[in-house]
Amino acid sequence: MKKRLSVVVPVFNVEQYLPKFLNALIEATSLDDELILVNDGSTDRSLGILNGYADSDSRIRLVNQPNAGVSEARNQGLRLANGTWVAFADPDDWMDGNHYNRLIGLAESANAQMIMSNAFYFFERTGSQAPIYSEEQCLPQTTMSGKEVLSYCLEKNHLPHMVWMHLYQRTFLSSLGPSFLPVTDGNEDVLWTFKVLLSADRVCFAKEPGYYYRVISGRIRSDSYWKHKIEAAVINAKEVVALTTDFLNKSPEVRSKLNHHVVDGALSIFHHLKKVKDPVIRKEINEHLLKQNFLWFLLARAASWVQRKRIIKYWIRALL
Repeated sequence: MKKRLSVVVPVFNVEQYLPKFLNALIEATSLDDELILVNDGSTDRSLGILNGYADSDSRIRLVNQPNAGVSEARNQGLRLANGTWVAFADPDDWMDGNHYNRLIGLAESANAQMIMSNAFYFFERTGSQAPIYSEEQCLPQTTMSGKEVLSYCLEKNHLPHMVWMHLYQRTFLSSLGPSFLPVTDGNEDVLWTFKVLLSADRVCFAKEPGYYYRVISGRIRSDSYWKHKIEAAVINAKEVVALTTDFLNKSPEVRSKLNHHVVDGALSIFHHLKKVKDPVIRKEINEHLLKQNFLWFLLARAASWVQRKRIIKYWIRALL
């Protein structure tokens, strides 16, 4: 039977956060909704917690798969989705009880294909929170095309790409056929959001935050983790440029803004590189970047001499 909303949740080793998330998700959804929980090979108590909730709530569709990463977990959930609307959520976050009702109400009233919403960063270490869109960064309260949204956000130099901030019309996604690329795990939302916005004709913005993204500090990451983050960021930067070529040819005034956005985001690569402890792995990553001409890729798209200097400075710092 067709559902109102499908919420797709990839789950991997989040036992300490999962009960709060699931309680919030259950409260925020209706009897006409389905909750697709994809256990991505968890090795902690996450699967046991999921089984307990699935036994007590018939709306939960629990999927078990060997660890394949967040992208494939989302893809699997999306393939199973039967709702008129689709949302994604992360299992260490939570949302207000009326969050999805509010987004669906806006989408239905505007006949929108996509809703972009505000959300809160919740800083676990301090217990404080801050809206992701400031008052000045919020989009106009009107229906826009996805390309107009891209132009507006690039002009503001603020384009949050996180899919848990969005609501999608499932038939729109089906006609579009996008999927998350596993090779970009860790940055998987970026390319997806560009693809969707370039194709959407009717997008609305929900100004009131109703979703809380948990910012966890102090996590210890391995060198292989940072290596993968760097590889994913390189792929995303190049794919975004390739994907937007036609759009930029028709909108040359947006070109410098997009280039600035791509370069600014790619600078995170050098911060990641500095966190790689093993000098052999760091050298290997750097040689890979040089072979791909990635430094030239960034320099050629820098919006100003100031940005070019930043590229060179950050690269040199990452090598020291």
